[in-house]
Amino acid sequence: MLQIWMLSVYPLHPEEAEQSNVSELHRLIGTELAEVLQCAWLEWNGSLLLLVRAEPNNGWGRVDSALHKMESTHGCRITAASGRRVASARELHIALATAVEASSYEWLLQSERHIRYEDIEGRTGIRTVCSMEEETKLSSLLRSGESADLQAWVADLLRRIQSQVQATPGSVQAYLHSLIVSAQRWLIRAATSIGYTSPVKVEETYDIRELTKNPEKVLVDSLGLIMKEYRDMVSTTSPVQRAISFIHEHLGQSLSLQQVAKHVHMNPNYFSEMFKKETGQNYIEFVTQAKLRKAMHLLRETPAKISEIANEIGYEDIKYFNRLFKKWTGLTPSEYRANPES
Repeated sequence: MLQIWMLSVYPLHPEEAEQSNVSELHRLIGTELAEVLQCAWLEWNGSLLLLVRAEPNNGWGRVDSALHKMESTHGCRITAASGRRVASARELHIALATAVEASSYEWLLQSERHIRYEDIEGRTGIRTVCSMEEETKLSSLLRSGESADLQAWVADLLRRIQSQVQATPGSVQAYLHSLIVSAQRWLIRAATSIGYTSPVKVEETYDIRELTKNPEKVLVDSLGLIMKEYRDMVSTTSPVQRAISFIHEHLGQSLSLQQVAKHVHMNPNYFSEMFKKETGQNYIEFVTQAKLRKAMHLLRETPAKISEIANEIGYEDIKYFNRLFKKWTGLTPSEYRANPES
């Protein structure tokens, strides 16, 4: 039986290691392992491939012992991924493909020194789209401007992903990408809500493949840029426009005038005067209409129950919500859903 092992070799001091030195390290380790394990080796795509004869009673223990010796001798850290065993050279493409797939789990299983294809081939993946609750939390963090809080949230999120036994690199990549896309869309909505007229920078500045190799850096860097863009936007807009953005992002809460005035660092009485002057409405009218406009959108575009929609915009009393909705639109929520063009 033949088997391919894919080794990732990390110098203990990567900041001092040049590419030429890494290649030389691969050459030294490959040559020495060829003697110890009686195998063939090849440097391939930044990794070290070993082609070994896999005997049933001569597996990981022999390789592990050899890798420990290489680490001690050359001052490095080595992780290994093994592919499916095959019967002949004609099936080596299967051995290679499965070794590459096992190696792609390196971040997910970073506590494992050896990743076997047989241990991961049955994984089904996690959900690939972030939830509404996660979007809300993320938008709140981006608006806060607190980089440390954002970094802590990202670190906790990634720990939870790594703990999911069905997680696969592909599903993790899609899920994390959906978070970044959600943040980009939030930035565009926020710009619109505060009357920002300059073009909004939302272009991707990362290699999507890095989301499964170094996800923490990609997320912190990408979301940090969005946080900075929002901070730059609000620095050129009025407190009332920033308040309007805050209101639209928190329609599910009970938004008191004092709470929103505090958010934009204004005296409540002065804020109330400025709000009426800039919007033409008093604060309560504006918030109520914003909530009901969102309710109308949800009634048109989603199958959610009316009670769920009421809760979504901060009304726990369904009867009060129904009365308020009819007062503003002339229709009950059920009537509006049945004929939204009325």
